[in-house]
Amino acid sequence: MTYDDNALTMEGFSPREGRMILWKFPSEAQARAWYADPEYQALSDYRRAGTRLEFLTMLRGLPPR
Repeated sequence: MTYDDNALTMEGFSPREGRMILWKFPSEAQARAWYADPEYQALSDYRRAGTRLEFLTMLRGLPPR
């Protein structure tokens, strides 16, 4: 996991402001399992109540060369 409170947008029409958090998972299957986990979903109610979530997006990395 990493985060940045002061991201620098070099180009684009809708720059994001504030904190951005990135999570890295060993596989897409593990990322999906984490999100679907009932314990995470129960805890995420607190996150949703305490912040404004604009997006939660899965990015797929390039395959190994």
